[in-house]
Amino acid sequence: MDWAGVDPTFPEGDIRRDWSQERWFQESLEKVERLRPLEGGRTLGQLALRAHPSDRFRGDPRRQDIQVEANVAASAHPLLSEEHLGMIREVSHL
Repeated sequence: MDWAGVDPTFPEGDIRRDWSQERWFQESLEKVERLRPLEGGRTLGQLALRAHPSDRFRGDPRRQDIQVEANVAASAHPLLSEEHLGMIREVSHL
């Protein structure tokens, strides 16, 4: 998805409104940015599926078709190398 032009501000009263100021949120963003070089044409969700292929995703049933398509598309990409898996392990244990 192209997020250009999307307003990342949540409305008053939304629990997510102040997340961007929380330490855990900033740490999570740093982890995501460290993993971006591994995308290689995949979404980060597809990257996660290739890193942990036995995991199942339980998402919002209203979006299930979209998620199933994205998850199936992950299988079209090669398995991750040991080097890439090591980078993911390093980031996930920060």
